[in-house]
Amino acid sequence: MIALRARHALEAVALVASAPAHSPVTISDVAQHIGMSMSYAENLLKMLKVGGILLSVRGPGGGYHMARAIAELNAWDIIQCVSTETDLQPQPESVTPGPTDPLERDYAALCLGFLRNYPLSRLVDEAALVAPKLDKPARHRGLRPMPKPQRPNAPASVFEWSTFMGNSMAA
Repeated sequence: MIALRARHALEAVALVASAPAHSPVTISDVAQHIGMSMSYAENLLKMLKVGGILLSVRGPGGGYHMARAIAELNAWDIIQCVSTETDLQPQPESVTPGPTDPLERDYAALCLGFLRNYPLSRLVDEAALVAPKLDKPARHRGLRPMPKPQRPNAPASVFEWSTFMGNSMAA
């Protein structure tokens, strides 16, 4: 079975790979997509960046995008980036050899071969069918529209001053 962290990493990479090239995916997009906290998504994306799967862009409008073409990657590449050394080791055989030991070795070899031959492009296509893409609202970058200017209640010139003073005193 694939570990939960590896499943989340595969989902995150599928999301980043399906995004347009000019639109990096933010940590909050990934966290929202996989339903996890921002810090968990940040750690996951950092492991994928260190593993050479993703690149990051800092600053406003920044985020993550693919470091390599998805045609070059497979599921095993992503799983290796987020798995610990003990996750990747085969389970130790029992002290006393049993009749299921060869079965378990063969099963582990089949799983590894399957993951190495499962292209990331297929995963991205499958993810697009299952989950809708995130609709990114236009970024405002903290700017708000300026208020409409208000005209002061005052004369436009010195020649209108006496008329203005006469009207304001009458009111």
